[in-house]
Amino acid sequence: MATSPYPSSYSPQPGRRGPDRRQLALIAAVVLAAIIGIAIAVILPIGRKDSPPASLAPTGVAPGQTASATPSTAPGYGVPVTDGDLRFVVSGLDCSHRQLGDGLLALGAKGRFCQTRVAVTNIGDAGHSLDNTAQFLWDDRGARHEANFLARFKLDENLWDSIDPGETKSGTLVFDLPLDAAPRLLELHSGARTAGARISAR
Repeated sequence: MATSPYPSSYSPQPGRRGPDRRQLALIAAVVLAAIIGIAIAVILPIGRKDSPPASLAPTGVAPGQTASATPSTAPGYGVPVTDGDLRFVVSGLDCSHRQLGDGLLALGAKGRFCQTRVAVTNIGDAGHSLDNTAQFLWDDRGARHEANFLARFKLDENLWDSIDPGETKSGTLVFDLPLDAAPRLLELHSGARTAGARISAR
């Protein structure tokens, strides 16, 4: 009769199993998520275009709260400011209207319209057109408002036409501001990717 090579008090232990398919899938998913997160952090710019200017950014405010800030370094109305090939002179701001035009074709504001008169001079060597998507009004809550596109068709002005070198054109920028917000800073650009020129709107 054959005898067992192992003592009667000992039984062989099964070999250790490696991670099963579910564990491997979980590990792969975690690694992939980490790689994607690192890639996004590298690709995305550090500062967002819609981040409030430093003079308007709330300090020491808990998330969900608001704080008013004063643009302390921006020039006021009537002072020429330059961005790229364009020089801007803003003469004032009127936030007293809720609509532009009359009757059924009137353009209504979600809040109230803030209209600012601006003279734009081309100081460059080529024709230049103003882009309404690059003109902004910041309010006292740190929110940025783009110049209203439809308003340009309600106002009979040539501000949005091409401006030749040395030429100045004047017109109105219109922003739709919430009723409970106050204007604080105008940010005007010669192009979508320029630094912009800032003017106090207080």
